[in-house]
Amino acid sequence: MAERIVERLIRERDTRYGDGIYTTTQIQFAWNSNHMEGSTLTAKQTAQLFATGTYTTDGSEQVNPDDALETRNHFAAFRWILDHADEPVDRDMVCHLHAILKQGTRQVSDSLFNVGGYKTRPNFIGNPATPTRTALPQDVPEFMDRLFDMCTKLEDEPYQIARVHWTFEKIHPFSDGNGRIGRLIMFKELLRIDALPVLVHDAYRAEYVNGISKFPDEPGWLVDTLLFERDLYRSHVLKTDAEALHYTYHDQWNMAEHRVERDEDLEFAKLIDTKAQPLFDEEYQQRERLLWGE
Repeated sequence: MAERIVERLIRERDTRYGDGIYTTTQIQFAWNSNHMEGSTLTAKQTAQLFATGTYTTDGSEQVNPDDALETRNHFAAFRWILDHADEPVDRDMVCHLHAILKQGTRQVSDSLFNVGGYKTRPNFIGNPATPTRTALPQDVPEFMDRLFDMCTKLEDEPYQIARVHWTFEKIHPFSDGNGRIGRLIMFKELLRIDALPVLVHDAYRAEYVNGISKFPDEPGWLVDTLLFERDLYRSHVLKTDAEALHYTYHDQWNMAEHRVERDEDLEFAKLIDTKAQPLFDEEYQQRERLLWGE
């Protein structure tokens, strides 16, 4: 009987097997996901941290201490999702993952970041001049409940996978770390339904960010990017083990079959944008006053 991917990952972790998909996934996932968010650690240093708990520099490299700490924490968060892969995603789970990711960092002692809890201040994504609006703090609990319900219905269907991930990132429930937590949740949920996971690479960050920004108006950008990344995981991580593992991978999709869901996503995006618009206008006016001294 073929082994589930999550079972293989746990078995290799617990037996400390160092030349399999667990080690490769841990290092690749932690480095790519953190580097996408500005981590100063190199891929080599990430591998050193995983293997020995320490890393070396050539003397000219400037490494933020929190970057190394959050890389270790990402390793811990990944270990945790393996043990809880079959459990439903809920508020306790996402907040616990956030606490793991930020454990020991300077943000823990700053109440403004509310580590391990939902954000208490509004935030935006992307270019300050043209930011993407996200959910206001007071709306996060309700909107996250919507996401949790979507997760319970998740199937190995390209549009569904993309919309669940986009919904998390559009809400942006935390003060910091949303991208990494969102990608951990996406990986965990695909393990739960025994589907081929997604590991987003920093090399394709532009395509990934563009896909999130265009969803749901032009959903194909994100859907196809995630399919491409799943292909890479199968060919570069699972490799010859792919045939010995039990998983599904449905890479065909038709937008016409998702008109109702897309309409719901468009309405959801409009709701968030409309609620955040007054705050965005205020922020814009403040920047203008600072820039022009008015």
